[in-house]
Amino acid sequence: MTYTGSMDLADKLDTFTRLVPLLDEASAADTDDITRDAKLRDLAIDSLSMIELVVKIEDEFKVRLEENTVREWSTVADIISHIDEHGENGANGSTDTKS
Repeated sequence: MTYTGSMDLADKLDTFTRLVPLLDEASAADTDDITRDAKLRDLAIDSLSMIELVVKIEDEFKVRLEENTVREWSTVADIISHIDEHGENGANGSTDTKS
């Protein structure tokens, strides 16, 4: 018997767990402030740190991130959703094709 709902939740938890150290390193905020609902602007990630964060996310999750995609992110949940959809466990690392 397969519980796909539980697997989806486990995958998202794993993504968040792996993402937290990357966000912590890029952020001026406390680790406790890094939640799924946290707004990226509230984590005080400056432009240089965001560039470094994007490179680390690409390496960690085997996902290609386009500048337009990154600009659309406003919360940690936005990053998780993109990784889950396009990363190593998602659409085989494909990139976002939205215009």
